[in-house]
Amino acid sequence: WEEITHYEDRERVRKTIDESVSVGQRFVSEYRIVSADNKIRWISERGCPIYDEQGEVEAIEGVLEDISLFKFSELAAREA
Repeated sequence: WEEITHYEDRERVRKTIDESVSVGQRFVSEYRIVSADNKIRWISERGCPIYDEQGEVEAIEGVLEDISLFKFSELAAREA
């Protein structure tokens, strides 16, 4: 997933997720991805770390939502 995250957002998104994992809390992050047709899409990701019996992170569970329409409308309103 990180490979399709827009290069300008990767470090911030990774930091958000890493901080969440280190304290065992949920995270929310909005960022851009580059789709297969090379278009920019905005994603809202909400998730939390899932731990195994040894306390190690086994997975990140979450929900991704395409918020592109909202973000592009917001940008248009600001420019108007």
